[in-house]
Amino acid sequence: MLKKTLGLEIDHNTWAANCPPSKSFVNASTHCQIDMQAAFLMLGTLTMPNLMSPASPARFWAWLRYFLAVSQRDDFRVTMDFADLDPHQKGILSDDFGDDFGVALSTQWMYDTLGGFAEIVDGRRFLLQFKGLRVF
Repeated sequence: MLKKTLGLEIDHNTWAANCPPSKSFVNASTHCQIDMQAAFLMLGTLTMPNLMSPASPARFWAWLRYFLAVSQRDDFRVTMDFADLDPHQKGILSDDFGDDFGVALSTQWMYDTLGGFAEIVDGRRFLLQFKGLRVF
């Protein structure tokens, strides 16, 4: 229901030695469909504390928060209800929605492009566990 068309450009010069991390990125289409419902659910799941049950309602926070803001159109627009907010509320929506939307969109695109993830690791936990590790 909330599939959006994403046009993208992959700049191969941004990778070290011009080597992409996966052949899937090289062969990725410049246009793809992103299921925003799945993206919001993934965002809620990935930002849930590890101790919580996967059946927890906390998993749905992003979907509940943004589902009604996304228009039914194929592009990336908000509904008229959200477009008519006062400037202060619109600024808050822009900041929050922009950040969360960007993470949800890019994570869903990588998931779809790579055919899933083996494992996603919490960044803070990774840094604490591998303090001496140098990543290039």
